[in-house]
Amino acid sequence: MRTILVIDDDLVLCRLIEQILATNGFAVMTVNNGEEGLAATREKRPDLVLCDINLGGMDGYEVLRRVRQDAATATTPVVLMSGHSAMAGFSLAMSLGADDFLAKPFSSGDLLATISNLIGSQHALH
Repeated sequence: MRTILVIDDDLVLCRLIEQILATNGFAVMTVNNGEEGLAATREKRPDLVLCDINLGGMDGYEVLRRVRQDAATATTPVVLMSGHSAMAGFSLAMSLGADDFLAKPFSSGDLLATISNLIGSQHALH
């Protein structure tokens, strides 16, 4: 079973994402800040990280930078998501090494397609 780590301080959205993913055969871990997200990425080695950009404290861009700088997690697919200025967020996310970007609100179909495409790509590399 593939494991997805969700890093978002919106608990309602975390539960919704968790429900969508669990219903579709994924194991899901959720944390509500960047520090916990980095720790979980290092310790649990999820197959993909889904991270909000707008977190209290360390934002999603910094989470992405640190994931990419750590040799143990550098190849972990990271999808950043945001509801604010989607186009600017997309450009910056991709320039920092994100594997994809989801603009909130997104559909369950978009979420599942994004994750499936990245995990499929990752699986092909190993």
